[in-house]
Amino acid sequence: MVLPWKEIERIFHEARLTSLSERAALLDHRCGGDRQARLEVESLLRYHGSPTEGFAASIQPVAASWVTASQDRDPPPPEMLGPYRVERQLGQGGMGSVYLATDTRLGRQVAVKLIRGSLAQTPAAKARFLQEAQSAAALAHPNIAAVYDYGETDERPWLVTEYIDGLSLRTLMQSGAISQSLLMDYAAQMASALEHAHARRIVHGDIKPENIMVSGEGRLKLVDFGLASIQSDDASIGEAPPGTVLATPAYAAPELFAGSPTSARTDVYSFGVILWELAHGCSINEGELHSRWDSSTAVSSGLRNLIEQCLSSNPSVRHPGGPAIAAALRTIRTNGLIAPQVSSSPAVAILDFRALGPAGDSDWLGTGIAESLWTDFAKTKGVTVVQRGRIHQRLDLAGHPHHDAAATVELARELAIDWIIAGTFQPFGDRIRLSATLTKTANGEVIAVEKVDGLSQDLFNLQDRLAKALIQQLRLGLGTHDFVAGPAPKAPSLAAYEHYIRGRKQMYQMRETSLTEAIQQLQQAVALDSEYALAFSGLGTAHALQFLRTSNPADVARASEYLERATRLDPELGEPYPWLANIRVRQNNPLGALAAGAKGIALQPDLPEAHYFSGGLSYMLAEHPDVDHDYGLQCLIEAVRIQPKFHPAWIGAGALAIYLGKYENAIDLLKEAIRIEQEPDLQYRFEGARTHMGSVYFRLGNNGKSIQYHVEALQKLSRSEHIYCSTFRILSACGIGAIELRGGNPNAAISHYRLAWQAVKENPRIAGVARLQIRVGAGLAAAYAASNEVDRARELLAESHALLESVVGQYATVTFECSLGQLCLDLAVAERQMGKIRQAEKLVKRALEMRWKDVSWLSADPMLKGLYSGPGL
Repeated sequence: MVLPWKEIERIFHEARLTSLSERAALLDHRCGGDRQARLEVESLLRYHGSPTEGFAASIQPVAASWVTASQDRDPPPPEMLGPYRVERQLGQGGMGSVYLATDTRLGRQVAVKLIRGSLAQTPAAKARFLQEAQSAAALAHPNIAAVYDYGETDERPWLVTEYIDGLSLRTLMQSGAISQSLLMDYAAQMASALEHAHARRIVHGDIKPENIMVSGEGRLKLVDFGLASIQSDDASIGEAPPGTVLATPAYAAPELFAGSPTSARTDVYSFGVILWELAHGCSINEGELHSRWDSSTAVSSGLRNLIEQCLSSNPSVRHPGGPAIAAALRTIRTNGLIAPQVSSSPAVAILDFRALGPAGDSDWLGTGIAESLWTDFAKTKGVTVVQRGRIHQRLDLAGHPHHDAAATVELARELAIDWIIAGTFQPFGDRIRLSATLTKTANGEVIAVEKVDGLSQDLFNLQDRLAKALIQQLRLGLGTHDFVAGPAPKAPSLAAYEHYIRGRKQMYQMRETSLTEAIQQLQQAVALDSEYALAFSGLGTAHALQFLRTSNPADVARASEYLERATRLDPELGEPYPWLANIRVRQNNPLGALAAGAKGIALQPDLPEAHYFSGGLSYMLAEHPDVDHDYGLQCLIEAVRIQPKFHPAWIGAGALAIYLGKYENAIDLLKEAIRIEQEPDLQYRFEGARTHMGSVYFRLGNNGKSIQYHVEALQKLSRSEHIYCSTFRILSACGIGAIELRGGNPNAAISHYRLAWQAVKENPRIAGVARLQIRVGAGLAAAYAASNEVDRARELLAESHALLESVVGQYATVTFECSLGQLCLDLAVAERQMGKIRQAEKLVKRALEMRWKDVSWLSADPMLKGLYSGPGL
């Protein structure tokens, strides 16, 4: 028996006046076995609201529909609904029943939803049913059940959708809590479905476990768009038109009970309830959200924060929709690859300063002031300074402006940041005023710091005064004197400072023209100030980048000279060491490179470049015995944890994951790299994500998808001026050639390898050209051997073997996808094509001796299969 809504309201009021410890027993007694009524009362308790006329108007139709559903006994459906033969009933809901049917034209099983007979006479119900069909039909996503057809029989509409041979998420949840890895998998699939729907302005309106099916392969499918809202073209997500539709009470957002419309944020709330229940293995009850985490769950802090944010009673605190949730989950999933760093020191974030009024030619100044303060605080003992880009870029991902104080504080709490420093600058004539605020994120308290103003030429003294005032206020806020500022470096001239900031902005575009401009700006900076450590560090970095395009030893020498000088001018500065690590590789000094990478992290642990280069050494020096590849991957992931838009670190982590045979991790990392490269304001812009994605799908045996990514890479690289564009053009051409060779198309393989060969000849000075030439030569040799051009194959093999011996032990020759292990395997394929099995076996063995890690590939590749039968297979 279904309880009437007035009885539900009465139980709700009784429960509100009962203590949490006694409330469960009360609900057991008052609701009896009526689970739907109990879920309704529990949902009302979460809202904490008193009943109003709006509440009654909202809940009455829902309760009435339960009564109608219990009394409405439809006759059996006809045997045929159009071309669909009805087999059996799958389920029943408020709008009608769902049946398993067979499409007699295509011979496939489908699900057919047939509206109730009584509702078929109601124009509003039929309109809602048609809207469900239109909403779902507008979506095409692997985590949303596809719509196939719509029709009427005897004036009763029916809807045909994909049949999912599996169980509802509700059924799976009844077995209790699931592992965090499976929880993350389910969460990512649900978020992906919502991301797709919300991006198309469709709000589901009834997210619950019964409306999520799980196939035998673990694929989630969102079904039943019966309460969906389609946004108009001029409406944004979160502004669905008001209506009386109410989601299933246990999963409905609190604001719906006050008459607010459904929105993307109400879907987010329902999503949060499901995640909470999956994590705990039970239905959510009021008061449990905060009381049960530590004792009964083992979810990461990032996932817990996401769930709590989704379940906020304030809609504005929740993520705005599916795209934001999906982005947050990607960050959590990536962070989960390593243990987060823990620091007992208070964490401080310093945001870029904003100009008050027109900035004119001083647009660079906001970044410069923040960077100077960051340097001062980084040398302050007893305080941890967070890389400011970490906050800015997370705000960008969530769609918030950088000056949005509430969003910044909320994000800072999520990132475990204790204090935020924000400020403004206001030029007027030859003078400038600086002001700043210090915000305690725990309670949102804002402490204003005294404004400082003076002559623009005296900017650095003004910054010093502001830094001292901020440190003093932070001491007062913490009630401690345990930290003291380190020695401040000598302030550069204002003109040198401007050249330095402008040069830095140009440098990381990594194009030939921007590098030239960066070097000119930085040379002017050091000419104006011969003791400017940061400018010398930047100048060394620019020459290191230029070497990747020119392979000119003079660039290595200049880079080394400038970077070493920066370390002498400021021994506490961590910034030069990551690039020193890179340069020492080019100087064939692997141990020196590893030491420089470690020192960079030790001096500035929150510097993403330090972790990036230290991790990148594990890829560049893959064959070196002192390299720890798993640690290297952790370093690369730490770089993107610190700075989510650090584009090269995403690509480097993806490349290293492929080398280690961690294909799924590689795909996640490279997908994110491809996504964020569209961002217009990247500080670091890189190439190669699509080429690497082609490589990982090749290893997975999905040749079609591999070729797709390689072709996309070649198209994009043909328009690129990036210093690595030639390298990845060569590698993608080789990738397609390798697939054609394995597909029995040697002539097509030869064509692609020749394109790669031409690119090598046209770019003889790019970094790693000798190793690239071995890859191309070995591939061509294999293709020629397969087409019976044995003499040409033998000639190319001899050249490639000779080149291999010349690069062994020469770490300066490294580049992407050209480890010595990879080169040995390419040569093994060619030798096998020549019929030299023993030689091929020796090359595979040599690849393993050179620390080739992806042992599974040796049995997966049809051209390597049988050449190795040792451990790991």
